[in-house]
Amino acid sequence: MNDYLIRNNRPERIDMRSYERQGIDLVPTVHLGPAASEMERRGEETILGTLNRDIVKFNSVRKHLRKALAELKEWIEEIKKILSELKEEKEPTIADILIDYLNSRQETHSGKSRYYYNKDLAVDLKQVSKTLVFLQEHNITSADSLWEMIEEVSEIQSRIDTAEEKIKELKKGIKFHGDYVKFKPVAEEYSKKKFGRDKFKTEHSKELNSFYRAKRWIDEDPKSTTKSLKAELEKLQTEKAADVTLIESNYGSLEELKRAKYIISVVMANVKAAEQNQPQTEKQNIKTQNQNIE
Repeated sequence: MNDYLIRNNRPERIDMRSYERQGIDLVPTVHLGPAASEMERRGEETILGTLNRDIVKFNSVRKHLRKALAELKEWIEEIKKILSELKEEKEPTIADILIDYLNSRQETHSGKSRYYYNKDLAVDLKQVSKTLVFLQEHNITSADSLWEMIEEVSEIQSRIDTAEEKIKELKKGIKFHGDYVKFKPVAEEYSKKKFGRDKFKTEHSKELNSFYRAKRWIDEDPKSTTKSLKAELEKLQTEKAADVTLIESNYGSLEELKRAKYIISVVMANVKAAEQNQPQTEKQNIKTQNQNIE
């Protein structure tokens, strides 16, 4: 298939390896099977099909969330660096910065007709008011408190990632315990055979391999049981579900934080330019900041 794509100058490539072997940090979808696939093609929803759609949605949310968090962290570090370089002893609050932003916008609109001046200023005021309400609701008054919120969301995401890895291991352990019990009679029969061992081993190679693989895992953790693993799995899944809900409920908040980032970045760029006696127009600032926001 890849040879066909290469011959037709297509950039796509097919990789049959699992996400884990490819090093891709995504939750894999489950195999539907012919019956479920046929039902989905007819437009009938199935449990596995719904699960796959939820997995795709979760992967998309997590991908965008991680990207947004990385951008916000990088921006916070830049803001902290700017603030540390300012000569003023007192760090301006975010409320002060928002007011400075409105003042700069007033200057930008000053050459317009009264109608467009009032219209554009009203839009600015609405956006700043919305941002200010959001920041106040989350008790964000400075770059440090904004950083703390981002750290909190990052910590939740880290818990989800850790839980996912542990859940995979627990499911693997539960399967090994099941294989051990299921194929133990085959292994015992094989060990008792005095004649025809090679033939028996060939005929039951799959069962024997599964048994010995399970036995090696259990020997490494002899205290584990199917019951204890399932209890831990249920606990982790509950905790993960709560964290995922928490992330989803705050995901929209990141969009507001992006808006706050833009406003504050414009003002801080003006402040830094003033310190260097190199005035910048808001238009120049917007062009620079949009490269990081979009």
